[in-house]
Amino acid sequence: MVEETQDVPAVPARYEATEVALEVALTIDGQEIHDLTFPVTVTVTGEMPENPVVLHYHGSTLVSTHPVAVMNDTQGTFTTNCLSTFVLAGDTQEPSARKRTMSESDRMTYAFWNEVIAQINKAEAGSTLSVKTEYYVLNMPVRVIDALRAADDVTLKIEHRGSTILLDEVKPYEANRIHYPMEVLEALYK
Repeated sequence: MVEETQDVPAVPARYEATEVALEVALTIDGQEIHDLTFPVTVTVTGEMPENPVVLHYHGSTLVSTHPVAVMNDTQGTFTTNCLSTFVLAGDTQEPSARKRTMSESDRMTYAFWNEVIAQINKAEAGSTLSVKTEYYVLNMPVRVIDALRAADDVTLKIEHRGSTILLDEVKPYEANRIHYPMEVLEALYK
């Protein structure tokens, strides 16, 4: 659950803050959930500033910044390893005067894996899903592994450029990993 907060923490002069401050937390039936697999991708909806970043706070202390991948003029995403307070801002010292945007192939890859995750979430126990990657798919986000882990005995068979990658027993991944290049994934799941 992403809620706007009332208190916007102090923002360093380098950044031009928007009016968007977020408190990111996961709740189910009003109970906060803490056993979430990280990293997670957060989608921010609202007008994107130039050179968008999110400032990550613990209390009133700025602890890190995260770039925002802009999907369109009113939506962007960022990845984080914890849930906390974030402020959407524009980086005024960024050398480029343009927004960071997702390429068309990035958008298509994102949509491809979202569809695969939806299929995993709907799959019956013991089933095997077969997918064939398109030419633009160069990596697989770890959220696919998270979906397989949460599913009841679902196997994913990926056909990628003439090779078959069988994810029947998902392996743990590094805490900071966001995605796997397909060639690395192929080597891991021989």
